[in-house]
Amino acid sequence: METIRRDLEILHSEGLLVRTHGGAIAIDHPTRQQTAGERQIQNLARKRALARRAVEMIQPRDIVFLDASSTTLQIAEQLPDLELTVLTNSLDALEVLATRTDINLVGTGGHLVSDSRAFVGHVAIATLRRYHIQKFFFSGNGIDLKRGISETSEEQAGLKAEVLRLAEEAIFLSDDSKLNHRAAFFFAQLEQVDCWLTTPPQDPRLLDPYRNKIRRIELVPAPPDTK
Repeated sequence: METIRRDLEILHSEGLLVRTHGGAIAIDHPTRQQTAGERQIQNLARKRALARRAVEMIQPRDIVFLDASSTTLQIAEQLPDLELTVLTNSLDALEVLATRTDINLVGTGGHLVSDSRAFVGHVAIATLRRYHIQKFFFSGNGIDLKRGISETSEEQAGLKAEVLRLAEEAIFLSDDSKLNHRAAFFFAQLEQVDCWLTTPPQDPRLLDPYRNKIRRIELVPAPPDTK
């Protein structure tokens, strides 16, 4: 038993798994939800580039929803002085925008998931149903040609599926590392996406079959990430 525990500690230190109560789970396991801190430092340069392009799509007096992804958090960080209504279930986005007097900021409320710092559940969804959401900016843990866009969190997947139903325009942000990946819970068909902002993959032909399903795919150049 002590040998197993020591082996788990070594794999954890090498970044290959995360220790859990009574065991461990692989870093890339489809049901493992990364913490907010983990997500925010991954592929940061690419996320910032996608967010800059997304901000250009926002007009004064828009009503927008930002999900609780680390990519859309960069939108909150970069929003200029505009008269907007911003709805979000992200505690981090609320903290970033809390002092902005030009923005009508609305938090969904609901059950707070500490790892993702996201509000979920029926209270959050009930709040969303009260608003006319014009633009929905969201991300996911993977995008797959056959199954669509997926999440590691069932509750977050359910909330995003509801916003897709309510919003006029759905704008998906994900860098090319999410391409052809599947997480545990699917919440969006590709045909529901109005625009996909992504970074250029090493082989651009990988995007060709997606162009038949998604209305618009826009490639956003990004500098390489440095750590």
